[in-house]
Amino acid sequence: MKTLALSISGGGIKGVIPICALIALEQQTGKKVRDCFNFIAGCSTGSDIIALIESGVPMTTALTFYTGPVAQKVFSPRLGIEQWPKRVIDGYIYDPKNLADALKNALGTAAIWEINDCPNKILIIACDTSGKPWFYVKDGPKNSGVTGSCSLVEAVVASSAAPTYFNFSPVSVDGRTMYQADGGTSGFANPVFRMAKEMFKYDDFNPSDTRIISLGTGKYTPTSLPPVPKGLIGTIGFATSTLVNASGALAFEDLADQYPTCDVQILNPPSPDIDEADLSAIPQLLQIGKDAAAKIDWVKLLS
Repeated sequence: MKTLALSISGGGIKGVIPICALIALEQQTGKKVRDCFNFIAGCSTGSDIIALIESGVPMTTALTFYTGPVAQKVFSPRLGIEQWPKRVIDGYIYDPKNLADALKNALGTAAIWEINDCPNKILIIACDTSGKPWFYVKDGPKNSGVTGSCSLVEAVVASSAAPTYFNFSPVSVDGRTMYQADGGTSGFANPVFRMAKEMFKYDDFNPSDTRIISLGTGKYTPTSLPPVPKGLIGTIGFATSTLVNASGALAFEDLADQYPTCDVQILNPPSPDIDEADLSAIPQLLQIGKDAAAKIDWVKLLS
């Protein structure tokens, strides 16, 4: 039997799409997601989903985390022209404390977990203010041994703190507190290649015996080359979306080059260009996610 690993990409509210796929997994197998995988990796919204998975939250409940009142509070104030002055002057719109409070409430007793307490081996990616990526994993003999004792909630909130959307968020690491942001800012919005490296270089997994299932948050392909962004607001929008999207395909290329014997299954349905904080797009995201999930044979993928 193959070792099974799950990778979940970033994308804010578009996390609705992979959650729909994971609802199908639980319905088809009768198991919780955390009981189906040996290793789970996520960046940004993918890390939020990891926390919900590891704490044993059913994926139908996880969906309400994205589609119910919680999302309204996390993404408050709502996107609109009146938020741009705050975004330009303060550098962000949303307070990451609202996300931290929401996660603590959703996770129950797991809200106080350290990374080492998670049932599975996991990877959560964030980035500090120097631009250095941080890879939150359980402590092991082949890695640094400093991130396993970090707070799960702190690591997840930092990983989710997309620049210009959220303020930087504090994480206590090895006795010192540092402020960190979305791991996508350091090129890991798609965590699949870094997960492979953690598994095969810093742990004892074998690429030839491993199947990685990569869940995306929707793939947007423009029909023509977009125009050059105009002004500060247009340039900010270009920069933030590029941070999330640019590294995605490269991660799969790097994985194939470095670990060619690893079996990788990519599940990332086509999607319109949706802002990661656009709550009005939730019905559209639900439809995309449900349509994609209906085509997945999880029993076959996990066998």
